[in-house]
Amino acid sequence: MHRTASALLKAEEFNASKTLMLVHSFSQSDEWFDDYVSFLRLSDLIGEKNAIVGPTKIKNIEIYFGWVRGKAKYLNC
Repeated sequence: MHRTASALLKAEEFNASKTLMLVHSFSQSDEWFDDYVSFLRLSDLIGEKNAIVGPTKIKNIEIYFGWVRGKAKYLNC
């Protein structure tokens, strides 16, 4: 929820009519994805992996949501 609030605050700061809340997950098992899906259901959106969904409108700002998985090869540096 705090990531969504941050995206909205930045959009307001820059007078943007659209914003994106992106989760860049490095969990190869998509840990917490179910929570992300549940959160999006509050806005009647269907969360998908490696996709952008939306928009929904909050405070006259269109907000899109995305979940992307980082590549496993970058986990071991």
